[in-house]
Amino acid sequence: DCDKFVGDTQTSVHKKDIGLPKNINSSIKSKAQNSFVSNETNRSKLTILADSHGKNLSDLIHQRATVNVCSFVRSGANFNKVIEEVQQLATDLTKNDYLLVIAGTNNVESTSVNRLMEDVH
Repeated sequence: DCDKFVGDTQTSVHKKDIGLPKNINSSIKSKAQNSFVSNETNRSKLTILADSHGKNLSDLIHQRATVNVCSFVRSGANFNKVIEEVQQLATDLTKNDYLLVIAGTNNVESTSVNRLMEDVH
């Protein structure tokens, strides 16, 4: 099984478990880079940052697509928590790569739609 939970964080990497340290900010970029190195390097990369709605999504996408998939899932996290590492992860993406963010559903009760839109910008 390629899904691994550490605290409230799950990671899936195209049938390869990379694990995540408890201090995710310190090494998430290197973990993502290493996960893609082990796969075919000529394929586009898809990095998924998600709340619980992204659970097991990388496996589903990999079965139907020809991209290297790496997902970081934080069940129960709000939008800001899900996208904490977006700048670190995006630095190694090219115009042929993709970054998918699935988040915000846990913001609905605590904030208004306007606040969520402010967070996006």
